[in-house]
Amino acid sequence: MNKRELADLVRLNIEKMNSYSSARDQYNIKDTESIYLDANESPFENGVNRYPDNKHYELKTVVSKIKNVQESQIVFGNGMDEILDLIVRVFCDPSLDQIITLPPTYGMYNVIASTNNVENIEVPLNSDFSINVQKVLSKASEKTKIIFLCSPNNPTGNSFKYCDVLKLINEFDGIIVLDEAYIDFSSNNSLTELINEHDNLIIMGQDIADYGGVFKVTDGFMNEFGKERVRNTPICESAIVSAALGLSINGYKALMEMQFADFVTSGFNPIINNLAKTHYRWGEKVDVVVRMPTGAGVGAGPFHSQSNEAWFTHTPGLKVVYP
Repeated sequence: MNKRELADLVRLNIEKMNSYSSARDQYNIKDTESIYLDANESPFENGVNRYPDNKHYELKTVVSKIKNVQESQIVFGNGMDEILDLIVRVFCDPSLDQIITLPPTYGMYNVIASTNNVENIEVPLNSDFSINVQKVLSKASEKTKIIFLCSPNNPTGNSFKYCDVLKLINEFDGIIVLDEAYIDFSSNNSLTELINEHDNLIIMGQDIADYGGVFKVTDGFMNEFGKERVRNTPICESAIVSAALGLSINGYKALMEMQFADFVTSGFNPIINNLAKTHYRWGEKVDVVVRMPTGAGVGAGPFHSQSNEAWFTHTPGLKVVYP
């Protein structure tokens, strides 16, 4: 098929737009010696007298080596959602263009589409949470600019088949956003190398493995105790809770951590019906701690700041500890 060029997918006003330029851009943008007064820099060294590197050159150098991609292929954002929003705003004209998402999937795709007045065409996953490739392609039209693929998928936890992703990349006449935010929890390899082969592929990743948790509570645990005892898990809360219960029944003490308390809804059934009732019903040991960062103190938005302890305080068999 004759695929559209990347420039043809970008909104016309974005294509014509002149990017912001500062004095640093007009000279040697990697210059670390000169003092730029237009950026309110001070010649007196005190550790905070220089304007931060807004191009992230040093960070890109490090990440490019880790991900085995070119520095020019990397864009950093203030959280994943900022990048998602930028992609939609760059390629989709409000009230005209469309995106395709594959529910059940990350809810922010639809929120961002609605915010930018872009139609979201939903093509549900198959019963085994695989992609219905032919149906996705049949729903795409000239107005469809982007297909969002979350792999490993939130909230199902599965990674999509390589052949399905590759078929969509090859046959869809638009942008494929491969959201690999949770790739470090997966036993599958990242598909980052595909970015060098396909101009219409955008891959996003959130390095969590070896990171020590979102709030650094487990920082250093892996080095101290090893990967056999400190493990990244698939993003599937119900499976993690159930696995923790299984460990407890087999004589282990299990501590599991969710990134945010908001995610507990996916693990609600095993907590309420298994953790809370197993000892009462069968006399089995339930030595499980479920740790969930909670509350609005981090200002992390409606899906990462809920105080939901009341969901559990009225359930016999559970102990809720709130420091």
